[in-house]
Amino acid sequence: MSRTAADIQVRAPRPAELPTLVAVGRESFLATFGEHYETPEFDRYVAETYSLKAFQTLHADPTRSLYLAEVEGEITGYAALKRGAVPPQLAPARLMGLDRLYVLPPWHGRGVGAALMDHCVETARAEGWQGMWLGVWQHNDRAMAFYRKYGFAIKGTHPFQLGDLVEDDYVMYWHF
Repeated sequence: MSRTAADIQVRAPRPAELPTLVAVGRESFLATFGEHYETPEFDRYVAETYSLKAFQTLHADPTRSLYLAEVEGEITGYAALKRGAVPPQLAPARLMGLDRLYVLPPWHGRGVGAALMDHCVETARAEGWQGMWLGVWQHNDRAMAFYRKYGFAIKGTHPFQLGDLVEDDYVMYWHF
């Protein structure tokens, strides 16, 4: 059965839903990056980043916002926003950071990512931010195409540390 954007609800998670968000985050991250990194550092990164403790910390952080997408009670993706930290090449602009936007693979192309992004953009605008920025893996063509549809453009790179490995992710931004 096909879903429409009207079927997708975006809201802040309840504490009891954090274990499900951990699983969604882990599954989405592994689906995107798992075959590219088969190292102990990668495994440690996943274990630390996609742990219940990490999500509880994220959920409690007043400089962050966490949102989930659900369809008929099934959590299908999530997004995380961050306030304050802007890469040097974008400073001094007041930009909201899109820290994560993950959708479970079966829900790709079905409006979940768009519903999450729309909610994040509405949040940033309502709080008076000038736009948004994000970091994206240089080989994640699907994500970059999605962000470009919203008006994001590449503005250099910034380091992404995964254990001892440091990657140069693209910095993308969108000035409202």
